Formats: sequence, structure tokens, C-alpha cells
Amino acid sequence: QRHVCWSVQGVRHGGFADAPSALSLHRSCGCRGCCRLCLAPMSSRGLSSSSVSASDEHLQQQKQQQQREVSELTTRVVNDLSGAVAVQLMYIGDRLGLFKVLAEALVGMTSAELANKADCNLRYVETWCQACVSHSFMETEVVVTSGTGTNLEDGKRRYWMTFAQQQVLAVEGGRSFQCGAAQYISASAQVTPAMIERGFRCLHGGGLSWEELGQDAREGVARMNGVTLRDLLPSWIGSMPEGARALSNSGARILDVGCGFGLSTLAVAAAFPDASVVGLDPDSASISGAREELARRPSLGNVRFEERGLEDIGELMKGGFDVILAYDCIHDLPDPFKSLELCRRLLRRDASAASSVGVLLWFEPHGSDDPYQNREIMGARMVAGIALNCVTTSMATGGAGLGAHGCTPAKAEALARSAGFQYFRQEQNLKGAQYRNNVYILH
Repeated sequence: QRHVCWSVQGVRHGGFADAPSALSLHRSCGCRGCCRLCLAPMSSRGLSSSSVSASDEHLQQQKQQQQREVSELTTRVVNDLSGAVAVQLMYIGDRLGLFKVLAEALVGMTSAELANKADCNLRYVETWCQACVSHSFMETEVVVTSGTGTNLEDGKRRYWMTFAQQQVLAVEGGRSFQCGAAQYISASAQVTPAMIERGFRCLHGGGLSWEELGQDAREGVARMNGVTLRDLLPSWIGSMPEGARALSNSGARILDVGCGFGLSTLAVAAAFPDASVVGLDPDSASISGAREELARRPSLGNVRFEERGLEDIGELMKGGFDVILAYDCIHDLPDPFKSLELCRRLLRRDASAASSVGVLLWFEPHGSDDPYQNREIMGARMVAGIALNCVTTSMATGGAGLGAHGCTPAKAEALARSAGFQYFRQEQNLKGAQYRNNVYILH
């Protein structure tokens, strides 16, 4: 409020070095030219016409800069809103199988043919197709089959998907497939009102359990991370010196914490057949899904799934583990500090028990300690947005609610050191991990 003081008592009492600076600050704070300062003659303010002109020019430049910033932010927000609509279109097309039906059509389909094939209402499918074209999810052209205009198909639109569109939207399990992420984000949108009431408005802590996020959340996470867990994680473990060394131990044991549907557990068991692998998760529906998938793969005899949390490890800890995997889960747990401390105690130790020979491989969503950097990092903006899901599921159990960016490098190292780990290293050279995960190695 120093400009108010100056406008009433004079520039010398405002503490400004010169009158033009004071006037500039005064006007930038919202004056519309009606106060005593602005209405007073320039001579009484100690201002010359040239100084006022310079000040006005500076204010004009400020306003122009502000308008540019407003325009840039508006564009970014509108793009984000467009992305939110795109998620809805992706969820619909994925859930109803519309993308897959259209991708299988060699010469494309009209909206009527697509609706009939997918057993859906024509008017809805027609509108959905047009919206998908606007979002570059498919292509279209007007059908012209004769020069007379008497063919019933004339004037109708045929829709089809390019190779790239098929890879991103229709090829389940492909490296570019994104409908799993859309499914998870849709699940988040469905519980947002409940999160507001039971999270944001609950001043003493609270939230929504993982079960309450529903099956779309479970399936969406598994599908979103499927490529990483199935195709990349096993090779990452073997390419890290600490992981390869730990798995060279005779009768190596691997613990997969927060295994979900078991994609990572099964992939690791297949990649390291001489190791014994245990998948651990407290969610009943997830473990049931993991066991069903294991039943379809009878050749994997070195893996088992346990429906329990890390704190209930019980008899499984006997003998310790050579490798503990924690993929995208430590920040979700009720007490990350105690969980890390327990992981340290679960690592296999040498005969003298002086040090561990096992290793914890800790994977967190990719992101920076500096939230400003996450504005431009691929995937980090999305992770920051869905971090509220991680916060609410943790706080529903009385947890810390760190969120998906609660274990960025500096925070993770501090947490690891406080949990008693003597060795902490961030691995930054894993192929394919650059925009997926922050990878930490602890023992």
C-alpha cells in the first residue's frame, strides 16, 4: 500500500527514489486515475511531462506483456480442456470396441456400418465419429460411387484409421497404446466429487480407498503401465549392475511390492526362471486377477501371489530377498518411511549380517524436484494432475499422502537415508526410462 501513502503525503514519505517510479507502481496496483495523486497537477507531484511520458510508455509495455501472458495461458488451458474431451472420446471408443472394429475394416466404414457392427445407437456413433476426426483420432471422406447421385451411399461419410491412429488407439499392449491412460483418468473424474467432500473438505485427513476408485482405475493403471512392466522392467533389472549381482546369488528370491494384476511379477518370473518370485498386494480384486492370469500360464512354476500388505509380510521374510521391486507404489503406501525401513530389513544379508547383499529397486513416476520443470517434461504434467489419486488413497488409510511426485530425486534420497539405507543411486541410463520413471537403487 505504499502508493496510497505517497498519494496522500507526498513522494518523500513513500520511500521511493523518484516520483516516476512511485507513479508507475501506483497505477500498476489498480488506480484508474481518480485519486488525489492522479488528479493533482504534475508540478505538485514533482513530475515533468517527459517523466510522465516515460512512465506511461513503461506501463503500456507492462500491459502488453500481461496480455501476451493471458493469451498464452488461455491457449494452454483450452488445449488442456480439449484434452479432457479427448479422454472421454477415447474412453467411449475403447470401452465399446469402436476403435478396434474400425481398425479392422480394410476400406473403412460409414457411421451406420460401425454402429451396426458394434451394436450401438447410430446417432451417438455418428456424433462420436465426427468428434474423433476433429481430434485426429480417425480420418473421413464423402462416399461418391456414381455420377448420377442415385446410389444410396452417395453423400455419406466413410471413416477409417491410419496406421498411427491404430497403434495409439486400437492395438492393445502396443508400445504407443494410450487408452489405458484414458481409462484411468476417466476413473479419476468419476470420483472427483467424492474426493472434494471426503478429502479437500476433511480438515483432519481422509480420502478415498483404492477399492473406491473402482475397476476402471485398476485396469487403467495396468494397461497404462503394461508395456513398461512386460517389456522393459525385466531388462532394466538385468542391466543394472546391482540388480544383476543380486540375482547371481544361488536360489535368488524376488519380492514385487504392490504388484497389482501381476504384470511385473509374471514378466520377471519369466525372465529369471531360476529365481523365486513373490507378488504382494493388499487389493483383493488385483490379486484375484493376477492369480487368474497365472493359471493361464502353467509354465511359470516359480511365482506366487499373496494378498497382503508389506507390513503383513510375516513368514515370507524368512531368509530375506535378493531383489525387492517397488514399481510406482511407495508414495501410495500409508507410511513410506516405515515401508522403506521394512524393505531394508527384508533384504538378504551376508553371513556376518554386517551388510545386505540384496538390493531395493525403487521406481517412481518421472518428474523433477522443481515443479516448474514439470510443465515441460513429457508425461510429468499428466502425472502431476493424477497425483491426487495417490494422495487420496494414501490419506484414506491415515497415510502421508505424498502423491505421484512426492518421491522426486531429492525427496527420495532424504527418505531413503532416514530409513537407514547407506547406499542410494539414481539410475539415469536405462533404455526407455527417460520419460517414464525415476529409478533409484538402494541397499
